[in-house]
Amino acid sequence: MIFFDIDNTLVDYSASEKKAIKFIMESYRIKVEDYSKIWKDISSKYFSQYLSNNLSFEEQGAMRIMDFFRVEDKMISFEESKFIFNEYKKKLEASWVLFDDVKTCLEKLNEREKGIASNGEMSQQQNKIQMTDIEKYFVVKKYASEMKIAKPDYGFFEELRKYSSNNTYIYVGDDLMTDIYPCIDLGIRAIWLNRNNSDVPPNVISINSLNELPDLLPSLYN
Repeated sequence: MIFFDIDNTLVDYSASEKKAIKFIMESYRIKVEDYSKIWKDISSKYFSQYLSNNLSFEEQGAMRIMDFFRVEDKMISFEESKFIFNEYKKKLEASWVLFDDVKTCLEKLNEREKGIASNGEMSQQQNKIQMTDIEKYFVVKKYASEMKIAKPDYGFFEELRKYSSNNTYIYVGDDLMTDIYPCIDLGIRAIWLNRNNSDVPPNVISINSLNELPDLLPSLYN
């Protein structure tokens, strides 16, 4: 079994996120320099609380909006922030797009069992793979919101063993800390999708494009 992360591995989430927050800024006349980094930092803070079951998905979204507006000293109510987050979410979902190498890779791996394993909220991630027309390639789909445990917790990766023959699988993801290092610690074969061609740390298997994956796999299965 080969498990794939979704965001920034299969779907260009960063590009969609940037379009959506830019839309909100234009709609509400917000001018924040370095808005992409600020939004990512705020999102990471509250999404982590959602993954830890301290906030609902709706609550974390509203808190993200409230914090972002505060950067420009704009105070809005929780109800207003929920409405704006829904606007953001609709724009985000309308902007989802696959990286160019995804379908070619999945077609070449057509005879291998493949799964999705993502930290994202289940209904949103399901919509994402349906709207980008890749759901059909995956026989197993697991999400942190359903599993009640999230990457990089070792339990997330241990849970995936039950869906693979001999309890072994390969995990492909874009984030060293969240996707790759936990797998290495557990003795699970992991492949870092290093789209930015960053320096590769020792003992990490790296590819720059999913087009490299089909040729690499035979050596990992031996």
